[in-house]
Amino acid sequence: MRIVGTRPTFASQIILMQKPFSQARAMLAITRGSLRAVFRSPSAVIFSFIFPLIFILVFGFIGGSGRVAVRVALDKRCDTANVVYQQLKNIPGFNIITKDSVETIRDLEKGRISAIINIVKSGEQDKPLSIHLKSSDAVNQQNIAVIRSI
Repeated sequence: MRIVGTRPTFASQIILMQKPFSQARAMLAITRGSLRAVFRSPSAVIFSFIFPLIFILVFGFIGGSGRVAVRVALDKRCDTANVVYQQLKNIPGFNIITKDSVETIRDLEKGRISAIINIVKSGEQDKPLSIHLKSSDAVNQQNIAVIRSI
């Protein structure tokens, strides 16, 4: 009903807006317009999509293997004839260091080892072994969390 070359009136615009407003439709319209604008420029495509992917790949390969390596020492009074000790030895990334007690404590204070583990028999029926951890403030708290989770 519109005559070519004339501006639409307010009343004709109200008639066109009889559909209820939809947030989802508005979001899709804005998204569609934004993507069209990006894909019209080749440099925008490179800097919006390809450049971040290259950064992800480069910095992903720079990082380590993602394995956690925890160094611990055993207390001199530790019971090494139990199942817990045998299982700790077989965990990959869990390195058990054997040194004398003075050097072990010095390494713990400097953060070179994460904890000193002492496994003792508790004498209780429901809890046959008791595991004690000794750590310091110099140790990374994530390593302590890994040890406690084991």
